[in-house]
Amino acid sequence: MKKLALILVLLIISPWVVISSTFSQEIPIDNLIETSKYNAVSISPDQEKYFILSLSSGQPKVWIKGNPFKTNDINLEYSLPISLLSNIAWINNDQLIVAYTVLEKNSRGTVKKYFREWALIDTNINNINVFLKYEVNRVVANQPATLLHALPEDDDHILISHPVKKKLYPSLHKVNIITGDSELVLKEREPVLSWVVDKDGTPLLGYGNDDEKQVLLIYDHDAEKFRDYSDQPLFESGNFAPLTNGVTNETMFVSSSVSHGRKKIYHYDYKRKRILSKVFEHPKVDAQDIIYSYQQEKVVAALYVDNTMQYEFFDENLENLHNKLSEMINGKNIFLSSYGENQDYVVVSASNEVSPIDFYIYERKTEGLKLVASNSIAVENYELADVNPITYFSRDGLEIHSYLTRPKTKTDELLPAVILPHGGPWVRDTQDYNEWVQLLANRGYVVLQPNFRGSTGYGNIFVNMSQGEWGGKMQDDLTDGVKWLVRNENVDPEKICIVGGSYGGYAALMGVVKDPDLYKCAISFAPVTDLKSYFDTFKILPEKGMIKNRVVGNPSKGNINEKSPNKQAKKIKVPIFLVHGNSDIRVEIKHSHMMDRALKKAKKDYEFLELESGTHFLLQKHHKKIFFEKMITFLQTHIGE
Repeated sequence: MKKLALILVLLIISPWVVISSTFSQEIPIDNLIETSKYNAVSISPDQEKYFILSLSSGQPKVWIKGNPFKTNDINLEYSLPISLLSNIAWINNDQLIVAYTVLEKNSRGTVKKYFREWALIDTNINNINVFLKYEVNRVVANQPATLLHALPEDDDHILISHPVKKKLYPSLHKVNIITGDSELVLKEREPVLSWVVDKDGTPLLGYGNDDEKQVLLIYDHDAEKFRDYSDQPLFESGNFAPLTNGVTNETMFVSSSVSHGRKKIYHYDYKRKRILSKVFEHPKVDAQDIIYSYQQEKVVAALYVDNTMQYEFFDENLENLHNKLSEMINGKNIFLSSYGENQDYVVVSASNEVSPIDFYIYERKTEGLKLVASNSIAVENYELADVNPITYFSRDGLEIHSYLTRPKTKTDELLPAVILPHGGPWVRDTQDYNEWVQLLANRGYVVLQPNFRGSTGYGNIFVNMSQGEWGGKMQDDLTDGVKWLVRNENVDPEKICIVGGSYGGYAALMGVVKDPDLYKCAISFAPVTDLKSYFDTFKILPEKGMIKNRVVGNPSKGNINEKSPNKQAKKIKVPIFLVHGNSDIRVEIKHSHMMDRALKKAKKDYEFLELESGTHFLLQKHHKKIFFEKMITFLQTHIGE
């Protein structure tokens, strides 16, 4: 249960108005970039040491340090290959497993092959050794590497799932962490993409999608074979996900949206095919996950996202610990990234909308708390902008939950604004710290982050209302947000730009295609621009038809072209800033190359920036600095000076 929360001051003076104003201090871009330096902290099983993970440099880095409450002096540093990190975990007191994806490019810099590597970090000999490497297809390269079980009773092996011979579906393998020798434990089964094992490492269930529905296979120990449970009401009638905590050979916990459309958590007896109890539901948003105590054999907390991640406690001791830590860290939102009743030390992360994530280690015996990795220190001397939850209604009556960030500048002048749609699109924005938002607000821009239809967390009905609505009603929700902003905030309707990455980059381009007079510019990072090419990405998946329907509804050529920004470039009237990394394997850079050619052919005003070895998530700080600087300059030129 490790959830990490992981992601312009300009005064606009009209020539005919004299105003008084108060400026907030400009935060250097270098400082803002440092607010995402540290990504994870995890303590070893014996609690003698911990690791810190950083993804912000050109190479992922891991530091191993001694428990700050003890006298052991450990300070090790490891640099991983230039890669896309997929997994890192302790497997025993002294060793970590790291998995990552390495790209092979041709002479033109185009990605041609993808390799998954597994490496062992041994702190006893201060060594890192790659013990397993295999080629994967692009779909698998974008999926997490799955360490199913550390097999603590076996010092030389771990249990992982991975496909063989560039296949799509993973099989289960017992792998030697020294030699890389692999023993097949369970052969792949279509359409299973995810496997779950019990606390002893025994394969228990697998799930995936065919072109019509989700599929769930559960192992029948009596019959010694897997049975399909997809036709059971809990799974057939709703969107579901088996939870990996608390699984036994008879029962499991599952998140399902059966009835009412919101995800609720149930305790399910799969051997007798019946729901034992409803563990948790929230009246407004989806339930997310649970914390399960194997010692007490019960759920001690459930998690959900309202504006931030929240807990519903079922255990008084855990609730008291959480409340105590929240008080100690000035009321910030805290997350217990490691917890167990028998643990003397707990890793705690803490943040809020104006404070990036910091990591602490808490000692129960002394009630001591020590900071071990700080992202907030980079901006501790600056005033950040408050992020406020707001709602507005779409033209067809949907309530759109959003976040509004106003600059700290005090002025009576109309301000420029940025509409910032999130990526995904089947994720959501929250009230948590966001360096893009804080940079924009610090430079004087009002920022609106709409959770348009299709955003997750608000129930399946809201998600399903995005069916076939890329470039349609999902886009209208953003337009309606702009109109709400102009009516209700101190915003200049002639100084609004739309900015986004991934799906948000697509929405930025479609915004100036569909409403060419609404925005004065658009910034698009790593966008999907050609839907036909986007669909080709999923052609090996059995649910490829479902994906097409989800995006455009009727997947006719005309409909696909109408909703592809590169096919509609001639409609654009405003300047475009297009940015893409050439090591992006989520949305390939060819999408921006196609948009580049379309804009050039249509003789539009645009700039295209290609980031060498840049990834989809803008992790490297040197890329982030280039992008942020150019983004501010672009905005100041078109809506800010």
